[in-house]
Amino acid sequence: MFSRIFLRSARHVKDPMSGFFLLRKEAIDGVELKPIGYKILLEVIARGKVNKVTEVPYVFKERERGKSKLNMREQKTYLQHVFRLASDEGGIKKVFRPLAGGGK
Repeated sequence: MFSRIFLRSARHVKDPMSGFFLLRKEAIDGVELKPIGYKILLEVIARGKVNKVTEVPYVFKERERGKSKLNMREQKTYLQHVFRLASDEGGIKKVFRPLAGGGK
């Protein structure tokens, strides 16, 4: 939800948190990626040369072993990543300007 609100580049993507994705090499050629945490797809969408995203849904089975990596620390890292990318895109100003009485 936060990435769709704050990142213009991710608004058309329903699940930018997926751990499984495929892209053409040209999408990241010469692009400096600086992801925070595990969510590199969000970084690729925001910084890469991505013109089109096609999502193919999949369904997870019940976990048979191990534990999820999603804890409070990972959630904090995700929010830091989204806000850093949004700041680079100018998305933070666009969201908060009306709240501060700044109009458009």
